Amino acid sequence: MSRNYLALNDQSYNYLLDTSLRETEVAQRLREATGNLPEGGLQISPNQGQFMALLVQLMSAKKTLVHAVVRCGADATAYCHPR
Repeated sequence: MSRNYLALNDQSYNYLLDTSLRETEVAQRLREATGNLPEGGLQISPNQGQFMALLVQLMSAKKTLVHAVVRCGADATAYCHPR
């Protein structure tokens, strides 16, 4: 199942990710590992996670509540919070 939720062909989508995605190595490895699980089709795309992180930062959210079957969305918001 494709995790590309934008109406782009594969070449354009890969260009978008290569030029704009700011995913840490740990997040990338986690996304790849959880993508192989039976629930991996429920994953959000990496650009959706990045957008969620941006929204959390813009709102200056102190707490977030994420109902996640696969943790990529939760991890995207967790990276935004100060340690």
